[in-house]
Amino acid sequence: MASGVLWIDVGDLFWWPHNHVTGIQRTMASVIVELVESPPAGLDFRFCAYTPERDFHRVPTSVVMERSLSLLGLAPSAAPAAAPASPPAKRRFRPVLWLAKAFLRCLPGELRGPMRDFCYAGDTLVRATWRWMSRPFRRRPPPPPLVDALAAGDTLLNIGSSWINPTYNDFVRREKARCGLRYVILLYDCNPYSVPQFHTAEAVTRFCAWAEDTVGIADRVLTISRYSQGDLLRFMRERKLPEKTPVVVRLADRMAPPRRATSGRADLAPLFAAGNYILTISSIAPSKNHVVVVQAFKLLRGRGVTLPPILWGGVVIRPEAVDTLLESDPVLAASIVRAGILDEDDLKLAYQHCRFTIFPSKFEGWGLPVAESLQFGKVCLASNATSIPEIGGALVDYFDPDDPEQLAALIERYLDDAYLAAREAEIASGFRPTTWADTLREMLAALD
Repeated sequence: MASGVLWIDVGDLFWWPHNHVTGIQRTMASVIVELVESPPAGLDFRFCAYTPERDFHRVPTSVVMERSLSLLGLAPSAAPAAAPASPPAKRRFRPVLWLAKAFLRCLPGELRGPMRDFCYAGDTLVRATWRWMSRPFRRRPPPPPLVDALAAGDTLLNIGSSWINPTYNDFVRREKARCGLRYVILLYDCNPYSVPQFHTAEAVTRFCAWAEDTVGIADRVLTISRYSQGDLLRFMRERKLPEKTPVVVRLADRMAPPRRATSGRADLAPLFAAGNYILTISSIAPSKNHVVVVQAFKLLRGRGVTLPPILWGGVVIRPEAVDTLLESDPVLAASIVRAGILDEDDLKLAYQHCRFTIFPSKFEGWGLPVAESLQFGKVCLASNATSIPEIGGALVDYFDPDDPEQLAALIERYLDDAYLAAREAEIASGFRPTTWADTLREMLAALD
């Protein structure tokens, strides 16, 4: 790597605005733990964060490690006081948001999308107007002195979700002009640009503007799959940006064993003890495509096939289409356990005790649940869309995400114990896991 200090932005570990941890935070925490526990010889690295209120500041390694281990389920939860600074933005008026969502659910399907776009645009306009009108009355205390300020030759590596901080790119621009800072960012995917049908028009516009600005100021771009690399290059060409070919860094799939033998949750402990359930790990949202899973289950039940219990783990975002399908089949609905957000131990136990997994997503920059299934030696039935076939190659059974008949045939095949055991033996002999040491090595090599 070039001379100077490698600064790793860790703000995302502390103020991700949602109540669930995504693959981005898990990736960041895993890379940090590997870096701190096995630091490469001669690498001078430090952790930092940036907010408009506190500007750029160093975050102690001990605080970063405590938080990372907590997110990965390897240590007790970090105390709130450990956060390095206040979050860059805070959602207010939660009751209003809840009422708006309830109102949208009452509308006919063809009106929900346009009304959601209108509400998002109105919310953005109101907040921008309020900031503009209140600007003369806001006190602007001078920023505190920089601690361990960025210097010539330093590199800032961002592997989080900097789009949640609206002034982040301005900060990077300032430091590039001041000291010649080198900026490297990991862009996991460009989901709103690639599949705009799964996002509001306002979210697509906002993301594309942010991505265009970010690519412009970055000295190097990293990504996590060849598919995402192609998408990013297409984005750069369409926006007439300087082509900066993203370097692909493969994410690891190694997870530490769970710390406990069973779940403390009343709805999960009996299920884990009995085992033999079908597992799906992903948020319940249109792009994740749980609809095709329900359609496949309904086809099998129509043929008289007895299905084992089904466990869905993940945050619930937009379940309307799935709920509509299940209303006509209460027996199937009763066999599905919606576990919501799983902590790290319950996630590992869910993989450990399931019969096989299904990953039906229509778009992924990578698709960690596929790799994690293989790491636990489990058969995975996965969509053949976007980056997903890059993960498991021939060890995963693929289906068209729009074809429930294909998925139903695969499910029925692996309800047979002999088929299941034979495929598990192939996975055990053929799967070669990627460790976080491998991921970190590729990431640091890409900085050269």
